[in-house]
Amino acid sequence: MSLAGERRRRRGRGARARAHLRSERGPGARRGGHGAGAPGLVRSHRLRRGLRVHGLHPRRAGDPGDAPRKPLARADLHAARRARGPGAGGLPVAHQRDLPGAGAVPPHHPGARPLPDRDDGGRGGLPRHLRPWWSRRGRGDGDHRPAAAGLCGAGVLPLPQRERDRPGEGAYGDQPRRGSALPQRAGGGLRAERAQGRGALQPGGDPLPRGGAGERVAPVGAPGAVEKPAALEGGTKHSVHARSWIELDAQPGAGEVWDLRLDDALSRPFTLSVEVALDTPDADLEALLWTGATVYLAEADSEPRAWHGVVEEASFVGGLDGRWVYQLTLRPRVSGLRFRHRSRIFQDLDATGVVRRVLRDAGLTDDDVAWATTRSYPPRAYCVQYRETEFDFVSRLLEDEGIFYAFEHSPGRHVMRLGDSAAAFSDLEGESRMVFSKTEHVARECVSDLVFASQLRSDVHITHDWNQENPTRVLEAEARGDDGPTRFRHEYPGGFADTRDGGRRARDRREAQVAARNVLRGRSNCLRLAPGRRFTLEGARPDHLCQPWLVTSLKMHFRDPARHPDEAGRQSLQVRFEAIPASVPYRSARVTPRPRVAGKESAVIAGPPGEEIHVDEQGRVKVHFYWDREGSVDDRATCWMRVQQANTAGAMMIPRVGWEVDVGFENGDPDRPVVLQKLYNQETMPPYGLPGEKTQGAWQTSTYPGGAGTNELRLQDGNGGMMFFVHASRDFALHASHDLTEQVTVDATEQVTLTRTASVAKTEEVSVAGNQSTSVTGDTALETNASRTVSIGATDTWKVARNQSVTVNGSRTEDIGGMMMVLANKVSETFNGSASRSVGAVQMINSATVIAESVGGSREETIGGARVEVTAKGHSEVIGGSKTLVTGAVMEKVGGDITANAKGALAFTVGGPFVSKCGGAFTLGARAVVITVPGGLTLSAGGGKLIARGGKVTFEGPSLAVKGTASITLKGRINYKG
Repeated sequence: MSLAGERRRRRGRGARARAHLRSERGPGARRGGHGAGAPGLVRSHRLRRGLRVHGLHPRRAGDPGDAPRKPLARADLHAARRARGPGAGGLPVAHQRDLPGAGAVPPHHPGARPLPDRDDGGRGGLPRHLRPWWSRRGRGDGDHRPAAAGLCGAGVLPLPQRERDRPGEGAYGDQPRRGSALPQRAGGGLRAERAQGRGALQPGGDPLPRGGAGERVAPVGAPGAVEKPAALEGGTKHSVHARSWIELDAQPGAGEVWDLRLDDALSRPFTLSVEVALDTPDADLEALLWTGATVYLAEADSEPRAWHGVVEEASFVGGLDGRWVYQLTLRPRVSGLRFRHRSRIFQDLDATGVVRRVLRDAGLTDDDVAWATTRSYPPRAYCVQYRETEFDFVSRLLEDEGIFYAFEHSPGRHVMRLGDSAAAFSDLEGESRMVFSKTEHVARECVSDLVFASQLRSDVHITHDWNQENPTRVLEAEARGDDGPTRFRHEYPGGFADTRDGGRRARDRREAQVAARNVLRGRSNCLRLAPGRRFTLEGARPDHLCQPWLVTSLKMHFRDPARHPDEAGRQSLQVRFEAIPASVPYRSARVTPRPRVAGKESAVIAGPPGEEIHVDEQGRVKVHFYWDREGSVDDRATCWMRVQQANTAGAMMIPRVGWEVDVGFENGDPDRPVVLQKLYNQETMPPYGLPGEKTQGAWQTSTYPGGAGTNELRLQDGNGGMMFFVHASRDFALHASHDLTEQVTVDATEQVTLTRTASVAKTEEVSVAGNQSTSVTGDTALETNASRTVSIGATDTWKVARNQSVTVNGSRTEDIGGMMMVLANKVSETFNGSASRSVGAVQMINSATVIAESVGGSREETIGGARVEVTAKGHSEVIGGSKTLVTGAVMEKVGGDITANAKGALAFTVGGPFVSKCGGAFTLGARAVVITVPGGLTLSAGGGKLIARGGKVTFEGPSLAVKGTASITLKGRINYKG
């Protein structure tokens, strides 16, 4: 009897059986022992079907069901082990170590620890939370017995019937349901489904086949009996008997497959779990990993079907019947991308180009991948694999573009075939027609237990996006059915840059919804079914089911009937499938999550070698992310990224190459980065030392190229030292389109090293409440195109170290209320027009050299006081018109000569005394001389005088001589005296 059978026997007998077993232990025996001279009953954590309970005598024919079995003597156990070896009839490898002199345990065996022998179905023994998972449930919790399935834990095998079980009686002694074709299992969890051709319900949701309306399929007979195949026309011949084997690339020969489970679907890597019996107990499990293996499954008199994959999981489970049992899990090579996790950047490639590169880098050659796409896809300027496995990255790209894939198998090879249209699918190999049957026990390939399900889905997909190249244009596309928009799905952002690509994406999204609307589920005994294959259903009701169908997913389970004699009468091969109408376009659902950036990323601005500012016409820059191990730190690092600027109409601060910056992402999408702001680090420090200058705030740029100078706007916020500082490394330009107002509360200092030019188009007014001082080291030029008025409330002092030149093209008027004093090395005045000067007090001009005056027109001078001119050399005065001098007193002191030249009249009008003193000769020459003196005239020369007063002229002198060459005429009374 198997270990599972012994467990059921103990559980069924309850306390009496447990008490009897306890009585069999000798005094002083350890827990789990069976007497002082026999080893304890040691149970592995991984209990397997078919392993016998060792350490107890086998039940003899005729023994009552509850008769206890006697312990074996140690010598009997050793003899049995030597005679039969490990496996059936001998101790399991995990148990042999408890016997003296036992052989070595295989290196890969899990090595189960001793457990208590008490096994009452989860109602005694160890506490519930310490018991193995398969013993925690009671009989009413479903069937959770240890199975001979693969490592994935798929499915549960029924336990063998006990000797006292009668035909048709359940394995647990329970009566089967009426019409049950298989032994009824204990446990709950019945799942009721409405199915065509489905009869009674089986625990765990497995439907039991039945006939048509009012017809029941007879229960199976004794163990080993097979239901007589029903007559069925059409289809391919089918045998209920099959066998499976495996060929490993890592070792020669073939292994027998006792259990096979396949889970396969479109756009999903298949999983093939097999239980393999090998002749070696010490297979190197680690050496098996990532090696190829081909699993064959063949029915009688038919070509075997092959599945090829690589071993991803391997485990040793024990020995049985002289063989060593291993569990292997096979998956496609592309599944290995799940173990490659990274972040990297792709640029200017379409989705297929990105996928090709990822697969090629992972070692998948063109022989491993076949492309059957019919559409072209737009290139992606920037595509990021961000903190995800390469498999997830490839999956979401394919799902996003509406590309699906399936696997084609052959001995020693499997190919991943990708497509985007119905042309990528093909019919079943051989006969593509599949007939419907109400039971699987037929001699023809068929489908049964059909369930046709319809579910509500969106029938309109609307998507739109935004493109910075054309921000005012709305990018929108939609795809709808013929019934009009009733249930729509809106997507933003849609991930497209033009409406043509947006329309394709909208159609793909809608087709993915429509493809999942109507689904056909069922069972089959056809070994040729595979995802991506089409078959035509015949003989089903209602009639609309009889049409071509596309298989989208498949689950296959095979058990070697030779290793499970207690399951005689059941199909050794069971296939469950899902299919959609072949006329409906298939698109994979987007199930792979897109990575999102939670927050910001740090990066460094990148550019060509030697370049400090790398920017395009939109002010975008390129960066290098610190996580990018493969990208170059240059102008090919990333795509152009927009730069966040200050919230103004025209802020523009371009990050420099080498700066560390914060990068944000629109909607958390790694494919849509935006540069946010600069960050300081140990290489790029703040412009002022901190924390010493913590009150400083600065806006500073550096000179390009080289960074030798800076332009800066600095604010000092320290109490008592508040300052607003503006620095231009070279030129400073201030422009005001209207008014400019400067107000300085205390002092203003302006320092110009070279030239200062001030240009006022109209009027300039300068108001100085106190004093104004202007110091010019070089020359000063003042040019006024129109009028200029200078008003001085007090004294105006001009000091010219060398020359002063005043040129007036028109008239010049000077009005001086007080005294006018000119002190110069040389005085020169030139007036192209008339000149007028009015001095209220004294006018004094002192020239170290000469005084030169030139007036093109008339000149008028009115001096309220004296007019004093002092010159060391000469005084030159040229007047084109008339000259008028009005003064209280005129004093001219000339070290040299005075020359007065007037083309017209020269008139002197003196209100007071007129004194002319000549150190040398005085010559007065004219065509006529008229001297009019109303008060009197006195001429003194050489002791003589001429006095004219009151109409009388008197000559005084020692002598008087009158000489005339022609004649002398005297009229009037003449008195001679002397």
